[in-house]
Amino acid sequence: MKIGESKGDQMKRKKWMQLGLVASSMLLLTGCYQRYQRQSGPKKEATTIQTSAKKQAKKADNKQLYQSVFSDYQKIFSTSNDLDAISKLNSQLAKEDRMINSWVIETVINQPDAVRYTFKDLNNDGVDEMIIANQQTDGSYFVTGVYYLKNQKTTLLAEGFVAGHGGARNATTLYKGGEVLEVSWMSGTGRGVAVLSRIEKVPQAATKVQEEEVQVPGSDLNALFGKSDEEKLDLKSFDWQTFDSTPSARNSQSQEKTPWNAEKSAKL
Repeated sequence: MKIGESKGDQMKRKKWMQLGLVASSMLLLTGCYQRYQRQSGPKKEATTIQTSAKKQAKKADNKQLYQSVFSDYQKIFSTSNDLDAISKLNSQLAKEDRMINSWVIETVINQPDAVRYTFKDLNNDGVDEMIIANQQTDGSYFVTGVYYLKNQKTTLLAEGFVAGHGGARNATTLYKGGEVLEVSWMSGTGRGVAVLSRIEKVPQAATKVQEEEVQVPGSDLNALFGKSDEEKLDLKSFDWQTFDSTPSARNSQSQEKTPWNAEKSAKL
């Protein structure tokens, strides 16, 4: 307390000192925040650019890894809807462990605008698998092919199709954890076989987990294989792409989508 200063004057001086400290603190915090904004803004933008570049690089790598699939589909898209042409096509496609089913080939030729592909790491091992599907008129997707790398070699694991005649049916469901369920049956009798496979992380291979005889419709696949609808992957959430070699991609005037007769089987 200064000499001659009253108690009231002392209180006022103390109050002004406190206000001065608060104002100084606010100025200091404002300056720090602005400096943080200047420093963090460019870093955040750079991180976004780097992430985008990595995604583009991964897509490019995937196209190289699954080059044989793209090559096969380019040949299929270029084939006319003629039985002789389709028959000759089989000898031109890549000789994998499992060849593309002829009904899948005919569907691609007849409905090229509906064909889509995507890359997805199904078993979370850092390596993407390639899924091919037909987009249905209701926006859903019917899986027609699942490819993975078996010891660095592109391999067809499962398919989906509806035969134009004869009653053969195939439907494939993807589950979390890299498990794939393929059901094959005849529409006339409904009798068939369901196989649950798992894409392993080490070694790069797919193993058969379980195989069961089924009746379609009739069999409860979830109960048979210990699965639930919550474990199914949401195909609509995938980043689907159109093949560059489709007739519609070469001719942008063709925009109409034609319904595909696999839609009813997809619902099964």
